Amino acid sequence: SEACSPQSSFATGEEETMALEYLYSSETFAKIVSKDMDTEIEFEDDKCLAVWHFSPQAAVHLLVIPRKWIATLDDAEQEDIQLLGHLLYVANQVAKAKGLGDHFH
Repeated sequence: SEACSPQSSFATGEEETMALEYLYSSETFAKIVSKDMDTEIEFEDDKCLAVWHFSPQAAVHLLVIPRKWIATLDDAEQEDIQLLGHLLYVANQVAKAKGLGDHFH
């Protein structure tokens, strides 16, 4: 079956900007990771979750979110090396499962 987002339309303009600001706040990520926010989970393990983006910019738009909060790559530390590699690996595996091949970023 064709992979698709749970949402049928894409947000635009001011609505998109507001949605992205909300999504990328630490509070929102904490709610997603703790499952206090209604989010469709595609994959999860002890290190991360892969969830459907609530304001998709493509037909398949998932986020891989670490359970440990790292606001930006600039905030990553030596101890985060294995976690960051794991996030990339999970993104690759989810993309393969969705039939995306190498058409993801």
